Amino acid sequence: MRDTIGPIDPPLVGRAAEMRILGAGMDAARRGCGGLFFVAGPPGIGKTRLLAEVGQRSAEAGLRVLRGRATDAAIAYRPLSEVLFSALRRGWTPTDPEFAPYRAALSRLVPEWRPSRPPPTDDSPVILAEALLRLLSRLGA
Repeated sequence: MRDTIGPIDPPLVGRAAEMRILGAGMDAARRGCGGLFFVAGPPGIGKTRLLAEVGQRSAEAGLRVLRGRATDAAIAYRPLSEVLFSALRRGWTPTDPEFAPYRAALSRLVPEWRPSRPPPTDDSPVILAEALLRLLSRLGA
């Protein structure tokens, strides 16, 4: 019997190989070596459940967990926007001078980060990618 209120996740079944791979990624993150994993596949195979387990274990290990989710809808950069919105909900904004040249690019993903007087910006995906790399490096520190 549980003494907390909330949904009870079903046990994770048949994902030992995936959990070994993702567990190694969590161990590397604890040592300061970041990484990136893509989980893809058809609907209904348990991707969300697998990632919920990884997220829970990561949070229990003291790692920062930010989530973004792709959908069939063609919304540019939606998973990245969701990740950044989750950081924003935790009260973090890129105020360091290092991010000043990138705030306009980042505001394409999080409008709340738009400068009051936006400078002319290059809409290049390369600029946005550099901004994200710097931002995620800071968030992951």
